[in-house]
Amino acid sequence: MPRNSGRRKVASQASLEVDARSTPMEPEPQPGDHEAILESMATIVMQVDLNGILTYMNRHTQLVLDCDASTGLGKAFVHTFVVSSSRKTIVDASHSAASSTRVDSRATVNKHLQGVLGTAEPAVFQCSLQTYGSPSTTMDVLFSASPRMDSSRNVIGCILVGTDVTSSAPEVKATSSSEHVYARILERANAPIFGVDHLGRVNIWNKKTAEITQFPASEVMGLHLVDTFIAPAYRGPVGEVLNQALHGVETANFEFPLDTKHGGRQLEILLNATSRYDEVGNIVGVVGIGQDITDRVAQEQEYSRLIDKANAPIFGVDSNCCVNIWNRKVAEITQYTMDEVVGENLVEKFISEEFRQGVGISSSCSSSCSSSCL
Repeated sequence: MPRNSGRRKVASQASLEVDARSTPMEPEPQPGDHEAILESMATIVMQVDLNGILTYMNRHTQLVLDCDASTGLGKAFVHTFVVSSSRKTIVDASHSAASSTRVDSRATVNKHLQGVLGTAEPAVFQCSLQTYGSPSTTMDVLFSASPRMDSSRNVIGCILVGTDVTSSAPEVKATSSSEHVYARILERANAPIFGVDHLGRVNIWNKKTAEITQFPASEVMGLHLVDTFIAPAYRGPVGEVLNQALHGVETANFEFPLDTKHGGRQLEILLNATSRYDEVGNIVGVVGIGQDITDRVAQEQEYSRLIDKANAPIFGVDSNCCVNIWNRKVAEITQYTMDEVVGENLVEKFISEEFRQGVGISSSCSSSCSSSCL
């Protein structure tokens, strides 16, 4: 990693300043020495290029964000890790009171980064980062941003050194216990539960989901749920359900197929999609509580197959007396194909008027004809 000539001094635990005053040049450490130092630091260290793309994250950063380098590097730092908005506490010293307001964290962080990259002046700012654990959480980080320069003193990027200040936030302390209980319940539930953030990326993947899909949580965190795990034919409907939940419209009993690892069988999942809220009531994602109905669907398909192949005429109607079962034998003896009759009213279409009363079925059809008629 290139570094500036001149001395560096630590102004505080949370900030680094560059002293650009003219001093004798010190021996330049080797690149390997820089990396070893950064890797050994028990603090968050990240680097971005001129476009804000993440180019480095040390081991401690990967640990606290629950995101390995292969997942994080090459992505936009702000849009990948910075929470879209957060609370900012404003203290009124004259009245010894504090109030909270919403700030656009991403716009603020982008402004600071552009300032560092454009002026080569360091900056200090605080923002909330999203972790990639299951479930995903947020952490408050105080960052010091300093320019990275090449040997010609051209700015080539920015180094971010962060201190986790989450524990100093009273509101986080108040909710940490309930969040822990919530996470434990999700993880141990005997039902597949998964969740996505506002961009559709997986941030919850409990043990049951990992068991039935054969995808461990470590492999799926941060991946786009619809694009990665949903068959192309169902991506539109599933994406629409998730998008509605992100806008507060929840869906119950939505059925869709979920892919398993290594091209295995598709699972049929009956899903309840629920909006997920932060501590101040903003929607931050979607939680899906599912039921694996794969075996039930298989049994229903086998039932339909047996009916269709039976050597006896079998037909059925729904509660409105509209045909919903019409096997091959019925089609053979009536010469009506299934496509021609499904959805048609059985009594009005296929029963002669003089016989309708005789079979005890009126034109409005009683509820008793919701069962199969043999």
